[in-house]
Amino acid sequence: MPKNKDFQVESFNFISKNSAIEYYDTQKWFNTAFSTLNSGITVKEADLSEEEKSKLSTLLFSSIDHLRYVSDYDQWFYKLAKAITDGFHKLSFGQSQALINNLMKYHFVYFNTGSNVDWNKEFIWLLPFFNFFHVPIDRKVLLNLRETFHFNVPLSKLSWNKWTWEDQPLYEDIQDALQEISEENESYHNNRLYFEIKKL
Repeated sequence: MPKNKDFQVESFNFISKNSAIEYYDTQKWFNTAFSTLNSGITVKEADLSEEEKSKLSTLLFSSIDHLRYVSDYDQWFYKLAKAITDGFHKLSFGQSQALINNLMKYHFVYFNTGSNVDWNKEFIWLLPFFNFFHVPIDRKVLLNLRETFHFNVPLSKLSWNKWTWEDQPLYEDIQDALQEISEENESYHNNRLYFEIKKL
């Protein structure tokens, strides 16, 4: 199947650039995702204590496990993002979306490498959600959308890690635009996350 083969190739490419997620290790995956929150800019407010990080990691992975019982991915996503910003006041909506979306991206690529058969069997329930995963929004994605795809991202909004819940409409517009792009070219398999990994 071309789709599975394409996903596998790009997944291996991604993991080769991010060896921290070569194996399933929740602590490493969390630390790697969390490290992206301050990428390119110092945001001291994102500094959490080790105890807070442990609680946040537990919240994220227990919520991901609960996803298997959910029918609406977007509803699950926003509920989890709200739990993060409410429970960890130092984190913004922009940071919460990046944290969730990067972790889901790691699940996506790890599954598609097919390198851990037992893990894939355990997480087979993820498959129906793959086309609903969101793209992690960061400065690189925003600049590519502006410059290559001519999407109107205000310059004032390039600091994604400062986004508040007032920026949710912009976030949704961006996710919709990414989905439209992924649907316009069959080589992206109607999957915005695959499109992001391949092109952005």
